[in-house]
Amino acid sequence: MEHFILVDEFPKGMFIGRKGIVIDVVKKIREKLKYLSKGEVLVVDMSEIELLDFSFAHELILNTLLLLGKGVFEDKYLVFYNPSSIVFENLEAALKLSKFCAIILYPDDNWNIAGLELPEHFLEPLNIVMSLGEADVLTITRNHQKEISQNNCNNRLKQLYNYYKLIHRKKENHVTGGNFYIYKSLLKKVSQVS
Repeated sequence: MEHFILVDEFPKGMFIGRKGIVIDVVKKIREKLKYLSKGEVLVVDMSEIELLDFSFAHELILNTLLLLGKGVFEDKYLVFYNPSSIVFENLEAALKLSKFCAIILYPDDNWNIAGLELPEHFLEPLNIVMSLGEADVLTITRNHQKEISQNNCNNRLKQLYNYYKLIHRKKENHVTGGNFYIYKSLLKKVSQVS
């Protein structure tokens, strides 16, 4: 299986704000991340949460995304699914404060980035990977609106993978004998199971 969806973790109309609930939910999410295989995506379904306290959102970000970024949960990913506008607001504020960003996925398969605003030059390579599902540097430079060198494109994709954790990367063997990377959309991995 490519990922797990936390469907039953949040009862309908749940308010996440009390310290005990916060600790339990963060613990459950971290446990699920621990058991994911490399390259898998944990989708946190937030559609049943009516209110998400800012302090919980901040705790969630610091105790999960920070660890993902530091490689504690090596090559594992987190996507948030269908938060209400109120939940999104606190989630985004916590992401910005922590200098992180995350993918927000909606039921109609639209997505956006919450939190830290990505530099403009990262957006087009990210959008190309997301729309194609997967691509190598050559494919991305060919589809790029503005002229971009393969070296610059590779550096941007590496940042989107290593630092921002917004795409997945897989090493492949080239027919000429060298190695190259295929960059994959996290949403492609999500839709393979849904």
